[in-house]
Amino acid sequence: MQRGTAPREDGVTANALKLASHVLVQPLCKLFNKCLSSNCIPAGFANSKTILLLKKGDLSLIANYRPISLLSTIYKTFTRVLTNRLESYLEDAQPVEQAGFRRGFSTMDHIQTLNELAEKCDEFHLPLFMLFIDFEKAFDSIKYGALYEALQRQSISEQAIQLLQTINENGRTTIHIKFDKTEINVHQGVRQGDTISPKLFSACLQLAFERVNWQGKGININGQHLNHLRFANDIILISHSYIQLQRMAKDLQRQAKGIGLKINVSKSKLVTNQNTN
Repeated sequence: MQRGTAPREDGVTANALKLASHVLVQPLCKLFNKCLSSNCIPAGFANSKTILLLKKGDLSLIANYRPISLLSTIYKTFTRVLTNRLESYLEDAQPVEQAGFRRGFSTMDHIQTLNELAEKCDEFHLPLFMLFIDFEKAFDSIKYGALYEALQRQSISEQAIQLLQTINENGRTTIHIKFDKTEINVHQGVRQGDTISPKLFSACLQLAFERVNWQGKGININGQHLNHLRFANDIILISHSYIQLQRMAKDLQRQAKGIGLKINVSKSKLVTNQNTN
């Protein structure tokens, strides 16, 4: 847990938890083991405070704000434990095209790939089409049913899935806007601010990609086809053909809708090289 992270209403910070670790290790270990074995959590354990952070643009437009969940530090410590238990299974299900939220991967991997791809296409006078896709409120839109199906397909135990269901079903959030606050139930999405959310999002996104039929599509590199790259929820579709790229985009749009995601057309951009007509 990072030091200096913002606490929820309980006022417990990561710094305080670490300073008191010699006293809290045993009772927290007992609590976490009970949660893991019983698939139950204490009342209010998964509740959060949601604040809105301005990304950029017009202050009056709600679309320009990113909701961030401020969760209990003890709860986030628990989901870190849960993440560590599930990580090896979730990691095995991720392809090399996904570089987000993974040890040993970075944006530089994909930047290097795209640079080499562009250079080779220019060298051999080949057309190159790349569609940079943006999803609207990606983390907040994931359907729970799709998430649980994805976890089942990725060999996560039924017990762990039931525990995540319990967390989602019991989690409420209080939205704070200036001096007003409203408590609501949460019926979809993985919470930005929860330690397990990035892994859950990637798992669900993988379900959508498993459902697209892109065999033989993309760019042939030594007998293997490269048709997309991913960094978390940022997607790049790649092809020599504009028509093929359109079909791939429609396939992804349809399958992404099935897990709750919607492509943001206004923020998705097409990039081509000088060899295209």
